[in-house]
Amino acid sequence: MISEEITLEELELLVANGYIPQIDTITGKENITHTYRKNSEGKLIIFDDNSAIKAANNHLILVDGIWKSIDSLDIGTVIHNKIIQTIIDIDRQDWVDFTVDSYHNTYIHNDIIHHNSGKSHIIFLVCMFLLEYTDTNILIIVPTTSLVSQMIGDFESYNKTELDIRANCHPITGGLDKNSKKRITIGTWQSIYTQNEEYFKRYGAVFVDECIHPDTIIKTKNTDKKIKDIKIGDEVLTFNESTQINEYKPVIDIHKNLSHIEKKYKIKLVNGSEIIITGNHKVLTDSGWKRADILTIKDKIKQ
Repeated sequence: MISEEITLEELELLVANGYIPQIDTITGKENITHTYRKNSEGKLIIFDDNSAIKAANNHLILVDGIWKSIDSLDIGTVIHNKIIQTIIDIDRQDWVDFTVDSYHNTYIHNDIIHHNSGKSHIIFLVCMFLLEYTDTNILIIVPTTSLVSQMIGDFESYNKTELDIRANCHPITGGLDKNSKKRITIGTWQSIYTQNEEYFKRYGAVFVDECIHPDTIIKTKNTDKKIKDIKIGDEVLTFNESTQINEYKPVIDIHKNLSHIEKKYKIKLVNGSEIIITGNHKVLTDSGWKRADILTIKDKIKQ
């Protein structure tokens, strides 16, 4: 294998002509399968070792185990033993982004772990289709409040049409109005889970960003399976909050998310069963839905 540095424009041309370049990631060399363009302002970040990165403002990099956007960084911030010395604003321009063919969607450049926007770009494309060809209202649920504005920023950078993104997207977090006539609603689970059934009936499409460990055992109609082995069409055991009974429902889609870096929690129940999930994942307790990272030994999880 030949390692070579190329520009993103050259990468875009290679992929367009059927080549499959590879890039360093947290799981080794992975394929780059797609490229796409977005448009926004950006930053040039120069470190104390004279290395530098340049990216759109909403580009994410890993800082002390937390994904942070380029425009949220400050001089003096330490990233992988590098200290930011200079931050230079870049005027609005086109940026080339790409999709890594792996569940974590990350790559490594100048010893820094970057997260590309493959997932949000896919959601954006589906939303644009639904807005143009249907009357469907859309609900997008993200893990944290910071990702609410992040998602809207991503949508604006991808947008090449005359559509006003902010006029069509309603952000909701704690304390903000949860009702809007806008077609797209973006919020955290914490901000909407107490809403009644009528609230959710207005949405014809829902995107949810949550994840659990791939070895977690899931009950299906025929047998128990690890979640990584679940296939579309498998009937899995679910809980109907309206009827308060367990019932089997078919899986209609599968999404894999980042798990190598995000902090995970092992929850052990008194009956000996265990589950490993990310901190933002919700479980149903006697007092309602709770994030894994705020559970205590006093909580009772419904089974």
